Amino acid sequence: VMAGFARAVKALAYLTVVLAVTLYTGSVAVIGFINFTGHVEHHSGLHCWGSNSLDCFDVDEHFGSVLRSAFTLLQLVTLDCWASHIVRPLFSPHPAAAVVASIFTFMVAYGLLSVTVGVLVWSTVALARSHGDHDSIRAMQEESEIIQNLCDHFNATLSIEQRNTLGIVDMQEALRNPQ
Repeated sequence: VMAGFARAVKALAYLTVVLAVTLYTGSVAVIGFINFTGHVEHHSGLHCWGSNSLDCFDVDEHFGSVLRSAFTLLQLVTLDCWASHIVRPLFSPHPAAAVVASIFTFMVAYGLLSVTVGVLVWSTVALARSHGDHDSIRAMQEESEIIQNLCDHFNATLSIEQRNTLGIVDMQEALRNPQ
């Protein structure tokens, strides 16, 4: 498994770059989307929708800059408390943004996850095939060595008896007595 992982490092590095570009693009889009949808009642950076101060979601904390938005989207993509800490609180002030965040979460998390698993499986299978090829090459080399040893043995036997060829009777006798 580790050898398959080592072979997949290059592909996983490309996947990391794709994830970074996706997070950056998504964070810019989410910031634009939240700013476009307008604001509800605004109190000291919090978006509140009820009379209770617990009914507030600090959009600036989660989506106030590209970097904060990227980290929030990374939290969504890794499925780390994505529903309870981000989507549900975001739903009251910005329901459309919560739906977009949920769709983004499922598309990126499961899309990149399936590609990552595919790359790891592909590299492991390729490694297993190369080991299979290695085993078949080694078996062919061993068979060639056995055939060469038999040829050397027959040539030595023929030279002792001062002959050039083996007859069918000699071969049948050798097969009956494999010493």
